[in-house]
Amino acid sequence: MTARELVTVRRHRDPLDGQTLPVLGRCRRGTQLLVVLPDGSKRVIPAAWTDQARGSGGAAVLASPGDLLGLCALPPAVIARLPEADVGEAVRVLAALIAKMAGPPVPAPGKGAGDE
Repeated sequence: MTARELVTVRRHRDPLDGQTLPVLGRCRRGTQLLVVLPDGSKRVIPAAWTDQARGSGGAAVLASPGDLLGLCALPPAVIARLPEADVGEAVRVLAALIAKMAGPPVPAPGKGAGDE
């Protein structure tokens, strides 16, 4: 019998962030992992959410580039449907949501504190 592979979830703001979980299997060419949760249930998660992600030093992937491009069209479409009086408030709310989701800035690869 072989020891189970373990992965640590590295997805900011995820309830599983920081937890080490056993892997039961992989699917979709290794991009998805079947893991056992602390309560014994099983869940499929993207490998990119774990320390198994390519280049494991980087940030976890929250969305595909196609998903992000689709989201870019959403705010203007929503704002266009609002009465003129509500546009300013909508822009403030969207800006606050974007700032909240962005989290802390990520330094450029190869740059450390004080590097220029």
